[in-house]
Amino acid sequence: MRTIRNVIALEDINQFSTPIITDNPETNWRASGSISKKIYRFRLRFNTSVSWFHYIQTLNGVTTANDRNNQSFGLTLRTASKKWPSASIGYNKDFSQFSGLTKSSFTNDRISFDLDVNFLKNFTFKTDYEVTFNENSNNQKTDYRIANASVSYNKKNNPFRFELTAQNYLNNGVKVNNSFSDFMISNNTTYILPRMILFGISYKL
Repeated sequence: MRTIRNVIALEDINQFSTPIITDNPETNWRASGSISKKIYRFRLRFNTSVSWFHYIQTLNGVTTANDRNNQSFGLTLRTASKKWPSASIGYNKDFSQFSGLTKSSFTNDRISFDLDVNFLKNFTFKTDYEVTFNENSNNQKTDYRIANASVSYNKKNNPFRFELTAQNYLNNGVKVNNSFSDFMISNNTTYILPRMILFGISYKL
């Protein structure tokens, strides 16, 4: 089966891509699934996915057979009662492997939590929290934590709404993510705005 694939040329910081039609075989397998079960006043959900991609890549005149694989699974527990606040806690783990001119692998662990609760009749409190741990095949480890929260007041049948929001209240400075492209192993650092406290007033017409 004929496919279109980019021939890559790297020169210093420049990258040149030339799409060509090739007869080189490619194999791409993917599978995913999830199971959800209500237990008392909670809902438990398990999800998983796997993928395997085998392809031929030409980089700077060198043609190699590459494999790019990924496996992930996650578990989430969420409240499922209208009488209870809306809350959930989840855990996800990802494994990634790349094999070509070089070999590399990543693991990623992510724990998340969110809460949405009404109190004192007219107040709403919301918060979310996420902590992520990354590790590569050289045993280099990074982690970061992101958290946000807000408190709002809105009286029934009143067009005014008041809200106090804290974004990135843990004042985390960066997010670090590892990834693979068809020919590149990347470690990306995203700089995050520092902690911000905002007060807002809205009026509904």
